[in-house]
Amino acid sequence: MIDYRGEIAEILTGQRSPVRRADFRRFRKAIPLVVLFTYASCARHEMATVHPHVEPPLVVVVAPVVNLTGGTDLDPLQVTDIIASEFVARGNISVVPVNLTLAALARRGVTQVESAAEAIELARELGADATVVAAVTEYRTYEPFIVGMVLQWYEPRELAPAERFDPVGASRAACPVEHASDAGDALEPRFQIQRTFNAAEGWVLEDVRRHAAARPGADGPYGWRVHLKSQDLFVRYCSRSLIETISTLGRSRQGAATETGT
Repeated sequence: MIDYRGEIAEILTGQRSPVRRADFRRFRKAIPLVVLFTYASCARHEMATVHPHVEPPLVVVVAPVVNLTGGTDLDPLQVTDIIASEFVARGNISVVPVNLTLAALARRGVTQVESAAEAIELARELGADATVVAAVTEYRTYEPFIVGMVLQWYEPRELAPAERFDPVGASRAACPVEHASDAGDALEPRFQIQRTFNAAEGWVLEDVRRHAAARPGADGPYGWRVHLKSQDLFVRYCSRSLIETISTLGRSRQGAATETGT
């Protein structure tokens, strides 16, 4: 292959005159090569300097599970640990260690989150993006298992200037000013999912099969049905199902906010 770059450089700097027809034809043929060479060099430079944007993981607090079954068969802290581990396994989510959450509640003299305001304050205290409050409403310990669960996602919200309480301004006002610690929908959960999982129902069986395909142990004697034979594995499936739903809702809301520019 003939190298035209040296001749082109001489022509452009005046060291060589492109008067000969043969030189002109060679010069014209060389232009696409130079352009291609230049473009490739720029492309390599751009590829080398592109840094993908990686979103930092969300930090969540998983509050101790509330037992609303009326029975004593449920171990709330064990279910709390399961939910926390399933959030971590989901990816891009970091969970405040459950022991730190329990210690923060103990300093307040309580063992569980009892209100929306407490959930929001707990997230602020532990530097988290959200607090997850879960409750078990139904819990059958024999086959076919039945588990009813509620999952709520609370996020701290910064109050707008008009919503913030100004004690000086209030003292100077002609009329008393009422104030709440959080305004309006700030105390509402951003997401709330409630579902009852009955291992005898067809949709649950199909969902468990899908869930088991991504988990180890499917090649055992029970196959994917091992998640229907172990109470702990079934609770883990239920927790993962609710977490997947919340993740889907979060992506949908984020996408809608991006489209509207909010």
